[in-house]
Amino acid sequence: MFINYYGTVTILRAVTPAFGRLAAIEARLEGEYRAGMGRVGREAEEVAFYDGGSRERDILTTLYLKLIKHVNSIYRVCSSLLPCNYFWC
Repeated sequence: MFINYYGTVTILRAVTPAFGRLAAIEARLEGEYRAGMGRVGREAEEVAFYDGGSRERDILTTLYLKLIKHVNSIYRVCSSLLPCNYFWC
């Protein structure tokens, strides 16, 4: 039974990514998006005066899509590992 447990742990450690690193990347991406939203709120008058709404929208859309892509990749990894967790139960 110990060999079975050890083998499972070895396989899962080799397959699973470092979730701490992934959480740090997610926090950085969320911070960048939040900073962009704050910049639009602070500089709304200048954005409107210089007609920069489309540029700011493009920047925020790009930041949002990066964040969503990263979060979806984490969910994809977690859902693919779920059957492995219940295999030995």
